[in-house]
Amino acid sequence: GDDEGNDDDEDDDDFPIREVAMTEDDLEAVALVFGALKALRADVAGVDQDALTLAFDAHVEAVMQRLRERLEHEGDPFVRQAAILSAKHDLYDVVAAQVAEHA
Repeated sequence: GDDEGNDDDEDDDDFPIREVAMTEDDLEAVALVFGALKALRADVAGVDQDALTLAFDAHVEAVMQRLRERLEHEGDPFVRQAAILSAKHDLYDVVAAQVAEHA
């Protein structure tokens, strides 16, 4: 009859939500962009490559820690999605800061 085993998807028609997750690909993408920035600045006098790497690593860890804290007790799927998307955006802040600092 009407029930074809899709009970769990009943509300999906009203509010479809595309599952968003922070993935290894997201982290690799920002690392590639940051690596390209470092390579461009490799010949610039006074640029400490090790300090750039440490700043990048610290920034990624801080973003991931904030995301873990936000998601720890959050059950609302829409708020969870927003937090994840915001964290993905925040990952690139360190790249933008380096570009702005040396533009």
